[in-house]
Amino acid sequence: MSRITIANPDLSTTQRTKLTASIAKTGTALAVQNSTGFVADDYVVVGNMGNETTELRKVASAANINLITVDALVMDHPVNTLVSKIDYNQIKVYSSATQSGTYSLLATIDITVDNPAGTRYDDAAGTSSTWYKVKYFNSTTSALSDFSSAVLATGFTQKSRKAMIDDVSMLVNDKENQYISREEIGEKLNLQQQTWWLSPYTKRDSVKTSNIVTAASVNYIELPTDLDKLKDDYSVRYNYKEGTTTDEWYCLRIIPKAEWYERFGDNLSSDSDELEYCAIDDTTSPKRLLLGPTPVTASLPITVEYYCKPTDLVNDSDETICPIGRVLTLPVAAEILLVRGEMDKSDRLSKMANALVLGEVSHVGTKGGSFKMKYRKQRGSGRFKGGSVEND
Repeated sequence: MSRITIANPDLSTTQRTKLTASIAKTGTALAVQNSTGFVADDYVVVGNMGNETTELRKVASAANINLITVDALVMDHPVNTLVSKIDYNQIKVYSSATQSGTYSLLATIDITVDNPAGTRYDDAAGTSSTWYKVKYFNSTTSALSDFSSAVLATGFTQKSRKAMIDDVSMLVNDKENQYISREEIGEKLNLQQQTWWLSPYTKRDSVKTSNIVTAASVNYIELPTDLDKLKDDYSVRYNYKEGTTTDEWYCLRIIPKAEWYERFGDNLSSDSDELEYCAIDDTTSPKRLLLGPTPVTASLPITVEYYCKPTDLVNDSDETICPIGRVLTLPVAAEILLVRGEMDKSDRLSKMANALVLGEVSHVGTKGGSFKMKYRKQRGSGRFKGGSVEND
C-alpha cells in the first residue's frame, strides 16, 4: 500500500476576508469585513489552512456586503478568523506504472483542510515504484485543474521545488505563507539557483552524464538541452563494437568546429564505424555533437560528461541541480528575514549558507577527493581507449 500526501491548493493569493463576530458550530451566517468577491456556489475555507478547527464549506449566498451564508459549520470560530475563497473542493488522484506512462483515475476525494501536511490518500494497490498525478476538482461547477507534475510514491526529494519552498517557509516561520506566497518563494529560489550556478564553487557539483546514440549516416547527435560545456578533453566516450560481442569504449578526440568542418564537412563516411573525432556546434538549439567520420550504424552508444546549466523550477517535483537544497533555501530565507527586519536571524542564516557553499560544512558532493580517468592510446589507432578510474 502507498500512502500519499497531496498539497492543498495555495490560498496565499486568493480572495480573503475575516470574521467580525464569533460563530458557533451549526451556524451558517458568517459576519465578515467584506464579502466582495464571494458568490453563491463558491467554496470557502474558514480558518487557517492546516489548523485543527479549520473547515471547508460551500457558499449559499453573499448578497450582503458584510455577510456570507454557508453550509452549517461543525466547529466554533472566534472573531478575526480568516475566511478564504478556494476554487476546488475535491482532488482526483491518478496513477501510472511509469513516470511517462498513461495515468488512470483511482479516486475522487474531498480536500482535507485541517491537516498541515495536506490531503492524504491510501492506495491499496500502490507500491514504492508507483507514480501519481492529481487534478483539483470543483464538484459544483465541474471545473478541473491541469495535471500536477508526476510524483513517485516515495514522495518529493529534498532538492524538489516543493520541499525547498516548504523549507524556506519553515525557516522564516511562515508555514501558512501569510507573509510571502509560495509562488514568490519559488521565484526567489530560481534567482538564487542562477546565482549559485555562476559562483566559483559550483562547477565541482554540476557534472552530469548523458547516454545518447548515433543515427545511421547522420554526422551529428543532439546534446542535452541543459549542457553548458563538456567536462574535459575526455568527456565523449564511444562504445565501439567491431566483430566482437564485447563492449569497447573509446574517447573521441575533441577538435575545434572549424577543424571538424575542414576534415568532415562533406559528410564523409567510412566503411565501418571508426569514429575518431568530435566537435561542438553551439549555433543550433539544442547544441549538436558533430561526429567524424559519419557513423554507418544506428544506435551506437555515446556517453557525454558535461557541466550542466540549471533550468527554472516550475513544477513541485522539479529538482535543482544544486547538490543540496539548503544551499539555495538558506540565502532565500535570509533575504526574506532581512526585508522583514529580523537582522540577527538573517545574518545567522547567511553565515550558515556561506559555510555550506565553501565546504566548511560537509555535505554530499562537497567533501572528498576528485576523480580522474587515465587513458592510453590504442596501438595503431588515432583513438584513445579508456583506462581505470582512480580516486585522488
